[in-house]
Amino acid sequence: MMHNRFNKTTLVLLIVAAAMVVYFPLRENGFINCDDPQYVTENSYVGDGLTLEGLKWAFNTNYFFNYHPLTWLAHMSDTQIFGVNPAGHHLTSLILHIVNTLLLLVFLERLTIPPLQALFIAALFTLHPLNVESVAWVSEKKNLLYTTFWFPSLIAYLKYGKTLKKNYYFLCFTFFVLSLLSKPMAVTLPVVLFLLDFWPLRRFSKLSIAEKIPFIIPAFLSSLITYNLHAEGSAIATLSVFPLTSRIGYSMVSYVNYILKMICPVNLILFYPYPEGFITLKFIFSALFLIVITFLAFKLRKTHPYFLFGWAWFLIVLFPVSRVFFAGRDPMSDRHAYLSAIGIFIIAAAGLPDLLKHKSLDKYKESAFLKTNGQNTAAVLPVFISVAILSVFSIISLRQVQRWRDSLTLFSYAVTVSPRSFQSYNNYGAELIAHGRYSEAINLLQKGLEINPSSPSLNYKMGYALTKLGRIDEAYDYYSKTKFSSSQISEAFYYKREGLRYLKDKKYLQAVRYLSLSLEITPGDVEAINNKGIALMGLGRLVEAAEMFTAGLTINPKSPEMLYNKALALKQNGNTAGALECLAAALKLAPESKVIRKAIEDISSQR
Repeated sequence: MMHNRFNKTTLVLLIVAAAMVVYFPLRENGFINCDDPQYVTENSYVGDGLTLEGLKWAFNTNYFFNYHPLTWLAHMSDTQIFGVNPAGHHLTSLILHIVNTLLLLVFLERLTIPPLQALFIAALFTLHPLNVESVAWVSEKKNLLYTTFWFPSLIAYLKYGKTLKKNYYFLCFTFFVLSLLSKPMAVTLPVVLFLLDFWPLRRFSKLSIAEKIPFIIPAFLSSLITYNLHAEGSAIATLSVFPLTSRIGYSMVSYVNYILKMICPVNLILFYPYPEGFITLKFIFSALFLIVITFLAFKLRKTHPYFLFGWAWFLIVLFPVSRVFFAGRDPMSDRHAYLSAIGIFIIAAAGLPDLLKHKSLDKYKESAFLKTNGQNTAAVLPVFISVAILSVFSIISLRQVQRWRDSLTLFSYAVTVSPRSFQSYNNYGAELIAHGRYSEAINLLQKGLEINPSSPSLNYKMGYALTKLGRIDEAYDYYSKTKFSSSQISEAFYYKREGLRYLKDKKYLQAVRYLSLSLEITPGDVEAINNKGIALMGLGRLVEAAEMFTAGLTINPKSPEMLYNKALALKQNGNTAGALECLAAALKLAPESKVIRKAIEDISSQR
């Protein structure tokens, strides 16, 4: 007994050690430009750490289209301890992932799954490349946190099902509520409780049905709140835009693609595009596949109950994030498989030994290759297969963690392996803009617009990059394609956009008026400051223009564009010495600029 316990403990420690090795590169990973600003880096409540004001905000806000107060508190705790150092935030994510692995092991034991099979499932969960997104993306701490409460709820329910002690029932309900307060995706837990009634508890009665009513009420309310919030945030397409038949079809294709990614986890990206080509055939084959597997699982429910349990787990846990509800967004996401994939892992871990015991394989078991010191092949071969699978997955996961190093690395890989992902072009372009690489950003954003020319975000970023390069006329053509609404762009941007339109038409007075309105809301917007200065120059108000450029340079002193524009204002006002001084400073920042060099030559020749 002690020897078996020692072996089990050793294997658990090996799994934890493997996870630490695979996720070791996280120490060098930063935040990314998708959700992380809203969740951490640009969120003032989170940035202040744990405060009374932040606590009130967390339980009263629907910010960013979700109600998950415990997740906000988790992020506040991270900033309280680590500030905005991403290494600390990644560390707590990894700790949660390892805790979830240990909780999963306890849960699997309660399911009466044999120890080695349970260890294999836990190892798959820990090391599978699909789960890297949940661990490496700081904003997805909510995925880890709701899982941390999910498993204790199920463990408590299994204990209640065997003892009918009310304290376990209330414990189950409490952990369920905590899970819901961490991420609304926990709404499927009451249905999973019915699965536990099927196996291993084998208890169906009026009482077992009535027991779920207290769970269904908060689940329904959470679902309603989440759906309405996402609808308000334009995250859900209407039925007229995305018909129900398409929603169901794409959802079935995504279910199959999730399984394929579990088997062959390559080309993993943050934003998957919708599949194209032979769509009707894909719908049909996906539907047939799901129907056949469901039929087999039901037929084998008595002899192989784990099959129906695992398959139903996979379908149910994934259902809330299927495209049936959230049509219009990317068709699938790695993070959504974090819990749902466990159902498939259970089928694989329990099914492989059953398969190797099949009589049709008897003749192969006697081969020299499979003879191992007289040991039972059916016991030895699964170990070899498991180690091989886990080794391959660990290597892929390690590489995937490194791809999450920063936004440039993440999205440059994404557009390489999935050139139809316009959202990847959007985020890649945004990061290039943040690094001042405007020409590169324009090329990238143009590729994204070829895929989705009506994207407000892509059009806005294209306009912004063109504006930074001084190509204002071109920029407005893209700005005009961004629809003004409170959920998409701010009031300040609306005023700035109108200011650019008037500037393009050389209606300088109107341009100054709208740009001034924009700056009243966002006084530090250097783009608006620069363009207001240009409009003032157009009105001949050169002193005001120079003062405007000077104000902009106090915010961004390393802007060659602003220095160049200030030089033009000073030159037109007769201050050639000041103009040359500004141009010299601009040339140091942009030594390859032919425009700046020519301006210096023109002024020098006139002196």
